[in-house]
Formats: sequence, structure tokens, C-alpha cells
Amino acid sequence: AISKGATKIVKIIIEHPNFMAGEDKLRRMGGGDAFFRLEEKSQFPPDITPLILAAHYNNHEIIQMFLSRNHTIEKPHP
Repeated sequence: AISKGATKIVKIIIEHPNFMAGEDKLRRMGGGDAFFRLEEKSQFPPDITPLILAAHYNNHEIIQMFLSRNHTIEKPHP
């Protein structure tokens, strides 16, 4: 949905109770903004978070959705 710019679908997904519960569980486990995948095969590398993907596609509205949920981009290793 992010790569297609489907803002309404992204909003529905990130506001779904199951997504929110998984996100909370990851944060409690120390996963920060780690993204959990349901499929092992993905067209994007595992280090690409939803926020980074939205930034890659320059989708300001979706970026704002993730920032409002306290997602961050980790500082790259030197």
C-alpha cells in the first residue's frame, strides 16, 4: 500500500487493532520501530521500515502518519 501511495489503505492497516497490538509488543520487547512481516518473501529488504519506504516514495502524507505514531529512522552506522 505504501509503495502504491494508497494512503487510505495504509491508514486502515496502521489503525487496525492487530497491527497496533503487534507494534506495541515489538516496542516492549525492545524492537523500537522494527517492522514485523507476515511473509518471508518481500519485494523490499528487511531493513526497509514503512517510514523509510514512504520517504523513498516521497509520500508526505504517509510519512506524517508514521511520524505521528512515533516512528523514527535510526541513525546509520558510521
